[in-house]
Amino acid sequence: MQKAAVSPRVSVICPFLNAESFIAESLASVLAQDFTDFELILVDDGSTDSSASIAKAHAACLPGRATMLSHPGRANLGISASRSLGLSVARGQYVAFLDADDVWLPGKLGEQVALLDAHPDAAMACGVVTYWSSWDGGEDEVIRTGGAIAPVAPPGVPVPRLYPVGDDGAPSPSEVLLRRDAVMAVGGPEDAFRDMYEDQVLFTKLMLAYPTCFSDRHWLLYRVRGDSCTAHVRAARQYLPRRRQYFEWLAGHLVRHPALATPGLARTVRTELRWLRHPLLWKLRWRVRHWRARGRTTRA
Repeated sequence: MQKAAVSPRVSVICPFLNAESFIAESLASVLAQDFTDFELILVDDGSTDSSASIAKAHAACLPGRATMLSHPGRANLGISASRSLGLSVARGQYVAFLDADDVWLPGKLGEQVALLDAHPDAAMACGVVTYWSSWDGGEDEVIRTGGAIAPVAPPGVPVPRLYPVGDDGAPSPSEVLLRRDAVMAVGGPEDAFRDMYEDQVLFTKLMLAYPTCFSDRHWLLYRVRGDSCTAHVRAARQYLPRRRQYFEWLAGHLVRHPALATPGLARTVRTELRWLRHPLLWKLRWRVRHWRARGRTTRA
């Protein structure tokens, strides 16, 4: 077993909100990692169920290495603000986020630390994710983040290819390992994004500024739920407003940091915004694109 250093190699940040049904399984997957040089930072985003007591019980298994936090007045400020609060006390060289309903697979932390140690210029390590529906009787889907992108992609290269700008699989928050200095250098999460795209904003900033590692190693069970944050956004018919918020942010980010814009990216962003300002036309365009994509797959 490894002994934790005075400053841990990894800060594991787990925000939670009313996650009593899943948080014990999620935290057990952290405690089961063979890499143990980490601290655990638990952030209660205003839970009203038994999540906090379950989290405290797991924190007790890591004496001196676990921290419990909440917002002033135990307010609910959203997942970006909760990750920012965790980052404000994080001491690790690397940061790993864990959503309170996801599950890490064995070896996740150790393999990712080795990967970023081997590529000191890279800010993020991504791998293979199981979109886990079988926990509730559904069918799982396994996706390699980044599709066929090279194992180490130069700054800017992944952004036009990955969702939400492109079509390839985007990183999941619980999947990645991030270099903390890089996260802080790009300004951390954007707290204005309370629900959807809050993760992709941070990852976009990192992928534009630093190399990114893509692995074929399998590190995460991403729990697919009908009552997830994304499901609530779609049910409220807020998907397109949230997508527009992301692209408006990205357009402004490229204006503020023009050196980060890869060829064609700014043009792609402007085109998408033009369509998003006309939702009915955007939906028609989306259906046509996916109909054509299915046709190409069928003919292949």
